[in-house]
Amino acid sequence: MRYYGTQKLNHNTTSSNNNSACNSINNKPHNPASSSEGCGQLTSNEELHATKNSTIEQNDDTLNLLNPSTGRPFPTPPPVNSHKDSIVSQDWGEPPAVIEPILTRLLPPWRSPEASWRIEDPNDPVSLASKSVNSLNVFLAFLTQPQWADHVDDHTSRISARTGMSAWKAEQYAQVGLVLQRFPRLSAIAMDGLLNFQLVQRMCEHLAIVDPSNDELFDHAIVRLLQPTVPKQAMRTTKWVDETLNQLIDFLDPLSKPIPENSHSDKDGRAITSAHGEEDTQAGIEDQGDTNCCHGAVDRIQEVLDFSYDTRSPDSTTFTLTVSALTGIELLKAIKNAASAKSITQGEALLGLIQGNVTANVTLNLYKNTHGLPLDEVFGEGHWLSTAASKTWLDRVTHLAGAGASSNNGYRPSEQTAAMVAGRDGHCRFPGCQVPAYRCQIDHVHRYDHENPEASGPTSTENLHLLCPKHHRLKTAGSWDVTLHPDASETWTSHGDGHCVITTAEGPLGRQTFQHKAVRRIRITRTFNQERLEAIDEEREEQARREREGEDIPPF
Repeated sequence: MRYYGTQKLNHNTTSSNNNSACNSINNKPHNPASSSEGCGQLTSNEELHATKNSTIEQNDDTLNLLNPSTGRPFPTPPPVNSHKDSIVSQDWGEPPAVIEPILTRLLPPWRSPEASWRIEDPNDPVSLASKSVNSLNVFLAFLTQPQWADHVDDHTSRISARTGMSAWKAEQYAQVGLVLQRFPRLSAIAMDGLLNFQLVQRMCEHLAIVDPSNDELFDHAIVRLLQPTVPKQAMRTTKWVDETLNQLIDFLDPLSKPIPENSHSDKDGRAITSAHGEEDTQAGIEDQGDTNCCHGAVDRIQEVLDFSYDTRSPDSTTFTLTVSALTGIELLKAIKNAASAKSITQGEALLGLIQGNVTANVTLNLYKNTHGLPLDEVFGEGHWLSTAASKTWLDRVTHLAGAGASSNNGYRPSEQTAAMVAGRDGHCRFPGCQVPAYRCQIDHVHRYDHENPEASGPTSTENLHLLCPKHHRLKTAGSWDVTLHPDASETWTSHGDGHCVITTAEGPLGRQTFQHKAVRRIRITRTFNQERLEAIDEEREEQARREREGEDIPPF
């Protein structure tokens, strides 16, 4: 187990060396009550359906639908050829002080004045069309928004018939329409077309269960977290949404934190009796999922989340084991290393490890702040650990190392260099890819020349980055060029159409110049001292109260 402090990496720019007009769409909502084309005579109930959940106002030029929940018109999608300033950069008002600590933790320490999302390029017809599609999808979610008293199956079947989408998809649109109306700032960004519908739906899935009294806080926080940090930045991913909103909900509304997928209750609150969907009294099935949940120290991490086995077959036994994420990575590394060393299958390697016939060496890299300020989160193999998990894994650390630029001779990076790159990048650096570091390969940005190593790209943190196997092959094939900048951001250029996209380093050691370091330290120090001064004021107020009530009067 190796442990690295979060001193950031700084390096020089490195490049790989591999040999609109769009018409504005004015989409008007269709009124099913005024047309029966292609479906014969409509019944009176069907004809009136358009006005059951919404009120239609029409004049010579426009068709406006009123939201039955608010009485206000639904938002209309903006034209796709809009050249106005980015909506995420507008003034959203002063953020409430209560969200400052979580924004300090989640926001990058520095933001370029020219920051923008790649999808906002006004000269790219593909981006303009994508924004239009995104906007219309959200508009459709508002148009198909149900009333809270509507039956789910009734509503989704009607929307499915009118749109051709599945009932499951119709329910997603309904959820988005119901949730977005609670968050006007997020709704404005979604209606602008900045976010694809998958991102919007995932955000709404998280926000649907938060306490409505906190809606204003979440709305303020999310629009700030959706700001880009560099020009032409690749859009956020669903993995980013999950990780960021989990932390935000845990801070603002801990009781609404999403239930883990491996929990013994599903998302609707129903108990799950066994891994096979059957009662545990079924002969041959033994579920041991809860045997460890009430034993040991309360703050001990529960590494084994579920275990069961099935002996019904006379020829085989099936084991099902569910462990925590970092424990799973440790096991996978051990299995793969043993299989590679012994030239056996991974199944044989696992059995050999259990029987003691095979051994494997595994190194897990942990990253923790070492500035002495109250930032005690630990980053391990692609994700931030809980406080209890952090303590458990730090107790297993065998080697300590300070973070910084690292290099070595030869083609293969040393463990130190590899750990620095993984800690800086966090995941695959290709635009939109979130494959975690432990599943990525370390690639030379500027190719390594095996025939003439001295003239090739060095094996150092300033010339290495993480790529998943798929995107490693694309870069090697010459489909993309990439430039690695001093702040660890990367510019990816497509040979197919010449467009550029910028990605940022999102690992715990990522993107730090001297300016970044100074800004972050100032922010952290001010936050720490603000909390310290508030604690002093509270102590003085408490002391004054005790003196007024005579609790501290000396007995003489």
